[in-house]
Amino acid sequence: MPGPDFEGYQTQDLPSREEIAWAAGIFEGEGCIHLHSPGTSPGTKRRAELTVAMKDRDVIERLQAILGGWVNPNAYRDMNVWREAGFERVQADIAMMWPWLGSRRRQRAKEVLAVGKLTRPRNLTTPSHCTYEGCERPHMARGFCSGHYQRMRFRERHPEAPHRKLRIA
Repeated sequence: MPGPDFEGYQTQDLPSREEIAWAAGIFEGEGCIHLHSPGTSPGTKRRAELTVAMKDRDVIERLQAILGGWVNPNAYRDMNVWREAGFERVQADIAMMWPWLGSRRRQRAKEVLAVGKLTRPRNLTTPSHCTYEGCERPHMARGFCSGHYQRMRFRERHPEAPHRKLRIA
């Protein structure tokens, strides 16, 4: 007899302690905890993400059955990638696996979850013109026209380079 509904799960659907320990072992050996940044604009929200990549599709599918998330087949090197993203879902999976995670994974989880909770939401408004003071050219990327965007990217990559006045026709 199934138990009460808890946010879409029946109690019979919840993983057992042994299944969680198995998933934690796979994650400890093959997994990664990181902040994923889907875009480059300054308003882009970085999200906490767990991934496991391996060739064994059956292992990845079992991990998905236990922890949720989704599986992406990767044509490169015949890899299958399991992913779980979003602060709350990642936090829940980490909490379930916590007793079986090593000290390095625990430390990384603390770092990612601390930053992941504080990231700002995506900026949904796009300016029509460059946000550089005095520039009226059309917006291209990250709030800048093409010329100002290229200059900003150059300065990000080469902070030691001397700053020269940008000439935009």
